[in-house]
Amino acid sequence: MAFLVHTAIVLILCTCVGFAQHGVGPLWGPEIPLPLVNPGASQRGVLFNNMAVSSRGRVFVATVEADPTTQVTIGNYLTFLDSATNWHSPVPITPMTLVVGGSSPKLAMDAADNLFVLFSSRNPAALYLVRYDTSLTLRSDTIRVASPTLYPTFASTHLTVDGRNRLHVIWHEGNMEAGEIVESFTCRSTNGGLTWSAPIRLSDLDGRHSAFPRGQFDVANGDTLAIAWRDSSAVPQNKWDVLMSVSTDGGVSWRAPQQVAASVHYESDPDIVIDTQNRIHLFYHQYPAGNPFWGANIRYRWSDNLGASWSTEQQLSEAGGTIRSHLNEGNRYDPVRNVLWCMWKDERDFFNGQDRSDIVISYSTDRGLSWSVPEFVTDWDTLSVAFKAATLFPDGAYCTNYEVIISTSPMTRRVYYRRRSGVTAVIDPKATPSEHVLLWNYPNPFNPSTTITVVLPERTNASLKIVDMLGREIRTYDLGNALAGTYTVTWDGSTTSGAQAASGVYFAQLTTASLTRTRKMMLVR
Repeated sequence: MAFLVHTAIVLILCTCVGFAQHGVGPLWGPEIPLPLVNPGASQRGVLFNNMAVSSRGRVFVATVEADPTTQVTIGNYLTFLDSATNWHSPVPITPMTLVVGGSSPKLAMDAADNLFVLFSSRNPAALYLVRYDTSLTLRSDTIRVASPTLYPTFASTHLTVDGRNRLHVIWHEGNMEAGEIVESFTCRSTNGGLTWSAPIRLSDLDGRHSAFPRGQFDVANGDTLAIAWRDSSAVPQNKWDVLMSVSTDGGVSWRAPQQVAASVHYESDPDIVIDTQNRIHLFYHQYPAGNPFWGANIRYRWSDNLGASWSTEQQLSEAGGTIRSHLNEGNRYDPVRNVLWCMWKDERDFFNGQDRSDIVISYSTDRGLSWSVPEFVTDWDTLSVAFKAATLFPDGAYCTNYEVIISTSPMTRRVYYRRRSGVTAVIDPKATPSEHVLLWNYPNPFNPSTTITVVLPERTNASLKIVDMLGREIRTYDLGNALAGTYTVTWDGSTTSGAQAASGVYFAQLTTASLTRTRKMMLVR
């Protein structure tokens, strides 16, 4: 049974009139430029996931600095937010300087607050991973993730961590402009990135391009995973449909590709989010066959049965003859508050040959059944916003960074950051998912207490334990032979003896007859 939710925040939209500036949604904070290492450099963002957030709410961003005249890369850097508006001095990603052509740093954070950076290299041709702590001290240096399988070109690289703390890397190999047939791949690590499985090709060797694979596994706390990509039709090669492959064993093996969005139109650049009930949420943009430029729009649908059937397709972006929307990124799911987010590029101000664009978001509090009115994130008038990415804070706040072209002669860009207040949704306590769910506690970090939510799909013996970093039991809540349903436990930071636990990292551990689920918590005295 699906979760039933009720929206607690009403979205206010400042609409666009003609080509006037349209304003920004009222819940967005200030627009903050990220610091530069090289004054006057052109600062670039990185597509998809160039940002991550720790369990204590420290947000990290990777940027690239280039010479504005030659566009040659000067360096790749990491920075984090020290306070509400102050960014730490950027730190060079040193391992990227030890290879030729190191590029596209992608970030992910695991449950132990390890910050992972994935990057590609031209020579030697490979994908590499490095690991930092939350102070940006290097802990693991240049682990080889994958070597070329078909072509020595890695593109559209993506890094994500699932709810069981397994790392997954997704990419495509090949260069279309060089006449190579692009194919999509994935591999995974079960030991914190120290070793990696052999690459698995997701797409068929059918002579058709299979490009830009993506899937977000951040809150997928089971073994059901899915990756989607755009796949060219046989004739012509530039007609795209969306294909998807599913894994039911946590990425050990993947099913044969299936079409999930195909029509006379051009469906492209998909993304997937899997929620805590294994619903597959699919996002993509569509270029209508009769109006591929101005008709560009954002599409969404969901499946509860691994893609065997799908909900009715929804158009998330606004409809209209001159409202051009495409390139959806920043899709995220908040499992505590049950909120699903989608972000895309809006080009309604694109006219007279000017490359004008802004960012728009929409959210759902009923697992995709309905969506909020689209809301502007940026308002740069005559300038263009691009290369956007987003992530969620532990308290549900949504944040993004994006690249703005601030000068065309020479071509100079700057990366900006902005944060939005979260959305609150209420879960119906009578609703049950398809498998045992241990939701993130809220608040986290916390003082003096936090609430932990457990959802059981069937009657079972269950217990919830609080353990410390050494695995020592701090407190146990015996749920007994619990009926199917939703249970909440409030931990006030006390031990079994009644003493107060010290500040530090603890784990909520749900144990049933069939499995164990664990979530990380932070007590701050």
